[in-house]
Amino acid sequence: MKAGDHERRRHFWVVSPAVDGGNRPVEKWVDASIRWHAAFMGYAPNDLRHKGIGPRFAKTISADDVILIARRKHKQPEVVAFGVVRDNNYRPPRGDLKTPDPPESCRVLEPFIAWWKRRLPPSVPFEGALKHTMALARLHPENDGEHRRVCEWMWQQLSRKDKGGLLGLAWIKTGDSHSKDTQDANEIPFRRNQQLDYKFWTRKQRRRALRKERQLTERYENWIEGKGNGYSLVTYKFQGNLECDAVEKKRDNLIEAKSSNKREYVRMAVGQLLDYEFHVEGSMNKAILVPNRPGADIEQWLQSLNISLIWREKGTFRDNARGKFT
Repeated sequence: MKAGDHERRRHFWVVSPAVDGGNRPVEKWVDASIRWHAAFMGYAPNDLRHKGIGPRFAKTISADDVILIARRKHKQPEVVAFGVVRDNNYRPPRGDLKTPDPPESCRVLEPFIAWWKRRLPPSVPFEGALKHTMALARLHPENDGEHRRVCEWMWQQLSRKDKGGLLGLAWIKTGDSHSKDTQDANEIPFRRNQQLDYKFWTRKQRRRALRKERQLTERYENWIEGKGNGYSLVTYKFQGNLECDAVEKKRDNLIEAKSSNKREYVRMAVGQLLDYEFHVEGSMNKAILVPNRPGADIEQWLQSLNISLIWREKGTFRDNARGKFT
């Protein structure tokens, strides 16, 4: 942490992907932001019009601040990306920067996370944080509960992405050096754990679950082989009477099926996949096959483990691994 950091709060900003509110295609600016890990602004640093957005973007935003590139479209939040500003100087576009129209300034972000077209966690109130219509706005987590939950979520994601220890411990700088290490866990006095981690199924319940898993796997097998790409499924049997649900050898895909997308089923599948992969040479692409797509919190957790999801949707199958399993 640099000298003087304790005297200033880390600020969180929202920058619109429309850049200057003009008619240039937003998709091209989105592509530029993701390609260059940067936020762009179309107003000049010395342009005092438009409520001084240009100077605020170039000079008020400081190193270690967080920028969320997002907007609200048709009353729905659209998040492009977010990241941490790496320096205190705005950077005019370089000559090799391919953008739809040279912006007046840009801020490079690192760590940087692209979220374009990904599902947003329903528990995080992005709608409340994107009520403004300006190209630049500041979030106020210190006194707005909705803003705080959005900022905490971003910080949690960025902390997972941070490889060089750039973020430090505090999610927001304050005079009392307060730090928050996790978003969802609350510290309570020690007591004997009351959570039911062991669930006992009747024989009938187990048969029903196995039948659903078998039917789901068979439908997936018929669908993947019917595509005519030479994909086919086999199973591997390991020592200790372990047997995985499916392996697609052509793409090194290891798949475990579950009859439900609830967390307790997904947790079981994670352990099985890691155990199976331990018994094979080299790494494999791991995925959990479920009847329906689970919530964003489960999906984010699995992504941190390099485990993908496959789910059934309108008679076909989808995955969140860019078609690696479909």
